[in-house]
Amino acid sequence: MLSLTDRSPNRMAAATQARRAQLLLLRLPVERPTLASLPMTFSNPKQEEAVIDYWRSINAFQTSLEQSKGRPPFSFYDGPPFATGLPHCGHLNAGTIKDIVTRHAHATGHHVERKF
Repeated sequence: MLSLTDRSPNRMAAATQARRAQLLLLRLPVERPTLASLPMTFSNPKQEEAVIDYWRSINAFQTSLEQSKGRPPFSFYDGPPFATGLPHCGHLNAGTIKDIVTRHAHATGHHVERKF
């Protein structure tokens, strides 16, 4: 077993060779894009639309809820939408944080039922 504190050249070379041997055993194809295979232009809006269309086609949101059924529930009670008056930038910040909390709960193994 290699020690993390042992930085001698022989030990590091042995570790590199062992890693290469492991990768060769897996026989994973290595495909690297070349500059010629990449598009000359890129459009973020078009790329985002393609991703959203894909999510809609697989019904990603509903599918994730169905897959998380049976997990421990995570309850998050949200207050009234604009209790402090008209909407402003602070509401965006609070909404973003609430979204992060519920997404993290879902990603860490909880069933988060969202009601809009």
